[in-house]
Amino acid sequence: MNPWTWPAVFSGALSLLILIYAYITLWRHTRQPSMGLWGLGWTAYTIHFILNHTLGSAASGPTLWRYLSLATLGESGFLLFAGTSAFTGRPFRPRTYAWMALPLLWALVALLPQTTDSQLTTIPIFVFSGLVDLLTALRLVSYVRSLERESLARGVGVGYGAWAGLKIASPFIPPDSPASVVAVLLTDALALGMAFGLIGLSLVDADRSAKQQAERLNALATLTAAGHLVATDELLETAIGELARLLEIREGVGIFLYTKVPGAGLPRLMAGTGIPTVCREGILHQDCICMKAIRAGHTVYRKTPSPPSPPCPKDCPLNLAVPMIARGRAIGAICAAIPPQALFTEGDQHTLETIARQLGLAVENSRLAEERMREIERLQALTAASRWMALGLELEKALRRLVETGVQIVEADHAVLLLHNPEADRFEVGYAWGFSEEYLNYLLDVFQQTPDYRAMRTLQEVYVEDAWHDPRAQVLWKAAREEGFHSYLVLPLVRHQRAIGTLAFYHDRYHTYDPEDRRICQALADQAAAAVENSFLHQETQRQLEALSVLHGIESHIASALNLEDLLEAVGKEIQRLLKVSTFYIGLYQPEKQAVHLPLLIDRGRRRDPITLDLTEDSGLTGWVIRTQQPLWIEDLEAEADRLPVKPIPVGEPTRSLAILPLIVKKRVLGVFSVQSYAPQTFDEDRRRLLTDIAHQIAIAIENARLYAEQRRRAHEANLILEIATAINSSLSLKDILREVTLHAARACEASRCTILLLDEERKWLIPMMSQFASGEPQPTLWKLFKDASYPRRVEDVPEAAWAIRERRPLFIPDARDSSLPKEWVAPFNVRSLLIVPLVSREQAIGVMALDRPEVNHPFTDDQVNLAITIAAQAAIATENARLYEETSRRLAQTEVLREVMLAAASTLDFDQVLERTVQVLNRRMDVEYLCFALPDPNRRDGLRLHPVQIGYPPPAEKVFLLMEKSVCGQVFQT
Repeated sequence: MNPWTWPAVFSGALSLLILIYAYITLWRHTRQPSMGLWGLGWTAYTIHFILNHTLGSAASGPTLWRYLSLATLGESGFLLFAGTSAFTGRPFRPRTYAWMALPLLWALVALLPQTTDSQLTTIPIFVFSGLVDLLTALRLVSYVRSLERESLARGVGVGYGAWAGLKIASPFIPPDSPASVVAVLLTDALALGMAFGLIGLSLVDADRSAKQQAERLNALATLTAAGHLVATDELLETAIGELARLLEIREGVGIFLYTKVPGAGLPRLMAGTGIPTVCREGILHQDCICMKAIRAGHTVYRKTPSPPSPPCPKDCPLNLAVPMIARGRAIGAICAAIPPQALFTEGDQHTLETIARQLGLAVENSRLAEERMREIERLQALTAASRWMALGLELEKALRRLVETGVQIVEADHAVLLLHNPEADRFEVGYAWGFSEEYLNYLLDVFQQTPDYRAMRTLQEVYVEDAWHDPRAQVLWKAAREEGFHSYLVLPLVRHQRAIGTLAFYHDRYHTYDPEDRRICQALADQAAAAVENSFLHQETQRQLEALSVLHGIESHIASALNLEDLLEAVGKEIQRLLKVSTFYIGLYQPEKQAVHLPLLIDRGRRRDPITLDLTEDSGLTGWVIRTQQPLWIEDLEAEADRLPVKPIPVGEPTRSLAILPLIVKKRVLGVFSVQSYAPQTFDEDRRRLLTDIAHQIAIAIENARLYAEQRRRAHEANLILEIATAINSSLSLKDILREVTLHAARACEASRCTILLLDEERKWLIPMMSQFASGEPQPTLWKLFKDASYPRRVEDVPEAAWAIRERRPLFIPDARDSSLPKEWVAPFNVRSLLIVPLVSREQAIGVMALDRPEVNHPFTDDQVNLAITIAAQAAIATENARLYEETSRRLAQTEVLREVMLAAASTLDFDQVLERTVQVLNRRMDVEYLCFALPDPNRRDGLRLHPVQIGYPPPAEKVFLLMEKSVCGQVFQT
């Protein structure tokens, strides 16, 4: 053997062992699979290196040693390739590791009889290892180029290529020649260089990951700030830009949202770039990745896209979907096409999920604000249309104004109103907006095959979401594509249980109607039907003109007042002035109480006090009309007393003739309208027709007033929720958040005080966190009682709170003093009526919110309870976020201290300087009063000696040395 071989082998083996120790240390601290695989690969190579040069040749020496030398050579190359693949973000599948059996099997040639040149039989092992090294080099070069480091990529490629070439050529180099020594030295140098290069590359990758983390935080901050935007479209466009920047892709990212109600229908593409055409058209598949993420409620990621069955295209690039969760339900998903060569780590997934949650809440808030503004605009437009129709009798202008108003309210792109001509028995276009003449003619030609005709026959609205594929609208598929509309709603114009036309609104994009939209559209259709009917009456006779004038007068007052009390007052005056009647009433049906309330009761021209009729017992004629929803005409009460369906209940003086008509809107009874006379035979056919129309208008007016009152209430609640959300999102301090929640909740729910108690980590104790009066005035004495040690209680000791937490439902207590609540919670604060609402976050109660009032049995309304539940849900989410933020801040502070101490220790090799810098860091970051170091005394083994570097007062001379058995430091050192 060449005398220089052993020093080269010894130095190379020592260097490789140090390198293996470095990789194992990195793996223990980072737990990265790549570090572990690299460590195993270099371990296998070291074994081969030692055995090969100890034997002198792979073809000589003991059989077992030769087998291990050949096997570890092949395994080392494969393990290094596997570690490189894991490092570059493309880890092997489990079945890929079956290739490790190839060198193990081929190495068995070492056990066979050496009938041929054994050196030649080892060549496949060397070739296998060299080829794997070449693949490793190619993968590393590709990855380093993605980091925009061309010089490093060339160095890695040349180094790995040279090392692989030396491996392949090593069987042909004589073992004892100088070339063997040179090959050993070059192999060792290249191996060490490449190994340390990989460590350096991991540091570059760590720096890149840190920059990406900064980009993630920046994107998250931008999206959070974007949540304050009012327009949903602007919010989504901002989100798309930030998501594309975060994922480092230019095409293939989109946001899908449910248009109205989550879970109803399919989500639509609201914003995005590079999305397949079928997704843009809204033709999603139940098995597509977007729907899977929404149904599962968590992120779905596939390294390689695997598209589902049609209609999804085979080349669909989407392979990542993150659901957008808002208030416990999925409202949509973020979908993206991540390139296979790009990295997608758990940190990326966590960041995207956080962004999706923030974006979901921002979209919900934006939608609430838009909905509130839209409802206000709807009511204003509806009021204006009603006023205009009430002031005009020209049918064409009325229909044009009504259609234009409807288009504005429902944001339609086209609209058409068709009227039935009874004389010609055909339909005609009353007014059309946004349609070509060709389409209108085609619609009239095929009318009996369209959904419009179905609405005429059934007297029910017909909604077609997809006019391009819905079988009910097959006759319109081609026309719909030519005109460009996708969805439309058809409402019949009904008068006296007879359809006189249709009103249809069309949308170029997929559109859904919530119940509020449909009620307003039905109100428009009812007004259109009323306008058409009124016009027909006007054209028939002069007497009908007078009837229309009456309706016109009533409608003008109906349109001018949306408050129910003002509306009834105006209607009463108009009926007395125009109909010349002295006795009548309007009753409002109260189904929850089974009663009819008469807020407007006129007898002989004088208004009487409101009364309420109980329908649970003898309901009289009014109850019969409400139950049957049929009008009741009595020409002579005395003559027809035996033929009446029920016994009448007199209110005031008995009358002779009377008419009781139900007030119905969409087959729902709102109340009754009754006109009475002290003379018989008062109501002829014309009078009956007029009163029926008046009853219908009154019903519409009452419904509009109810809708207006409901929308005002919703707008008020939405404003309160928005204020609370803004206040909560303005701080991450738990104390500040709970202060805002309790103050706003007490005011919003009209409670005297609001208290929040949170469960401890073991979910056994209720801890008082915040309590505020609605006035916001501080109460130092009560606050001291609230924070007293006797206030926290075990959950099982408070059954009412335990029930609310267990059932996750609110609980109302009429009188807290009669409950099992602790007296310390009730008496000092004058708590009588109490509502307990659970704070639920992620399907788990984290505490309760209590709203109390000083009056006994003062219940909260359903709207207040629902508002309290909504506020509690927001408070729970904000509390969880604040807790997470505080924990993160604490851990970050600890990490900063450790980092500075490690940097101080690594900055010098002088032990005293290391201690001095460590002391400076601890004193600056922790503000300690006293700190010292106790080190083993080199001269004595029975104690520790204090180091001069310290903080605080210097110890006396007799305490500089600490005995092992008599000092705490010594005992700690020994154990």
